Amino acid sequence: MKKLSILSIFFILLMVFTITVNSVEGYEFSPTFIALERHKCDLNINNGIASSTGDAMCSDGYTVRITIYLQRYINNSWATINSWNGDKDIYSFVNETSAVSYGYKYRVKSVATVYDNNVIEAPVLSLPDQYVKFANIDWWNDIPDTVEPYYSNPPYTVNLRCKKVGQPEYCACNILVRESGPWNISDNYWDSATASNPRRVFTDLPLGIPEAERAYLQNYNNGKDESGREVLTPAGIDLSFSVADELGLGYLENVWLEVYYSDLP
Repeated sequence: MKKLSILSIFFILLMVFTITVNSVEGYEFSPTFIALERHKCDLNINNGIASSTGDAMCSDGYTVRITIYLQRYINNSWATINSWNGDKDIYSFVNETSAVSYGYKYRVKSVATVYDNNVIEAPVLSLPDQYVKFANIDWWNDIPDTVEPYYSNPPYTVNLRCKKVGQPEYCACNILVRESGPWNISDNYWDSATASNPRRVFTDLPLGIPEAERAYLQNYNNGKDESGREVLTPAGIDLSFSVADELGLGYLENVWLEVYYSDLP
């Protein structure tokens, strides 16, 4: 079997955006969305160390989270080699470093996600394959040409089932993948290493096992994710609050779910 269609997997809650704005390569964005007052990112490279910074600020009554993507130009496209999230607050900031190789072009891409505290979150989820997200939101320039054909038929959705002992069964169907994570962004663990769209990282792991799960439970990869961060939960999927509610889950409740991946690349 080369592709997984169903898996029982642990999840954590995902805070979902209402609007996203981009800023790249040290450019300060002049926002057209009224709640976003500032959005800036920058990149400095010295002695093989890239310093990626960015910040975003929003108006009262809103919160914002900034995500910084460090990207390298290779094979005629920009590929993300690291990413970081700032805190979700009225002001969000990222200042991180990462080793880089000589002989390549690099840039930072910044995404400022603004949350309206009066808007109900959409039923969406997150999986640790950034290209699924990029395909669903039409960011084709961020998907390398070598793998883009595998992601050419969005939208990509999954179905979920929650059955707890002594309680009714709940299902959530056709939930859109709209974010990347948790933990990793290149771990398409529902594909095997020999699938038509091969698993890109951690190819020694069994089909259907997220790297974060094995790292947390069995100290795989020294307990770290692909960016070198300590994995603090075994989650292989994140859900918005509205999806968690549809599955009959309480506030901040984390459980094992059955996830159907048959529609994914």
